[in-house]
Amino acid sequence: MPAFKAASLLLMIAVLWWGLDVLAGTRVAIRSRPLAAPGDYPVTVTIEPHAEDRLLRIEADGQPGLYRSSDENLPGEKAAKIRQIWFNLSEGCYYFAATIFDNSKALASVTSGPVRVLGIEGDLCPEVSP
Repeated sequence: MPAFKAASLLLMIAVLWWGLDVLAGTRVAIRSRPLAAPGDYPVTVTIEPHAEDRLLRIEADGQPGLYRSSDENLPGEKAAKIRQIWFNLSEGCYYFAATIFDNSKALASVTSGPVRVLGIEGDLCPEVSP
């Protein structure tokens, strides 16, 4: 019984750490957390490397004028599985997206739900889709 409890605990930690998307076998997953503004905001992307992967684009898209992105070249199946980048963000509501490209088109993409970077008031994100 103690071994079952330990295995259950490890699975629960893995789900909380990497998210359900990674465990479901998707090619790309994204994780972020709320933060007080302004400041550097960490975004963690997990990918399942494949030979055709050439570029990873990570985007922070918010209210008008609050867009940031970062492109990183990928060496195919030799790419690291976990990437973390930092965006300097001001107060607002953001959607984070990660997309893997080959030489000509998008291969896999994921978008987070709304994430609020809090200012003094700390109000919630409006119910809108990216």
